[in-house]
Amino acid sequence: MNFKIINPIIAALVFLSVGFVSTADAGEIRLHKTDPTKFAFVGEVVEGDAQMLRDFLVENQTVTDIILYSGGGSVSEGIEMMQIINLRGLNTSIPKDFVCYSICSFMWLGGTERTVDEGGKLGVHQPFAPTEIATEMGAEAYAQDIIRTLAWMMYEVEILELDVDNWWWMMMMNTPAGDMHVFERDELEVFER
Repeated sequence: MNFKIINPIIAALVFLSVGFVSTADAGEIRLHKTDPTKFAFVGEVVEGDAQMLRDFLVENQTVTDIILYSGGGSVSEGIEMMQIINLRGLNTSIPKDFVCYSICSFMWLGGTERTVDEGGKLGVHQPFAPTEIATEMGAEAYAQDIIRTLAWMMYEVEILELDVDNWWWMMMMNTPAGDMHVFERDELEVFER
């Protein structure tokens, strides 16, 4: 199942309606029109996004809050972005009608303060590789790769001391790659800080 659920036209309308405007060379980063402390990351997480985030933060020293709207993407890039968010001390949030799925959820975990507004959605699932890569690898090698990826993700979360309850990992590993566990409000209260 493809989790690229964000329609670019709808995303643009949502961002314009809540006060975000594109910055000159930002691609998928949007700066708030009236509040220079807020910016948003929107779209699929792809190679180069971590460097784009680093560059944006160098140019925008006053930002303190990143708003997330993504269906996921590259695990390695998302983990690097989680590290950047955490080391910069940014707060993370998911507003009403926004989604933060798959690797975006790890970016959210990087926040010093992390919130999900009523109507915002945070979701996780098992790590996976595209079908053609999994088929090429064979079942045993693919399973080993998933275990290595999970161990690496857990290590990165632990080393940053992100205070993640075991429930997160259980929901992630119990949700097949073709599905999404969207956390309910009572579950979110465990992870918000």
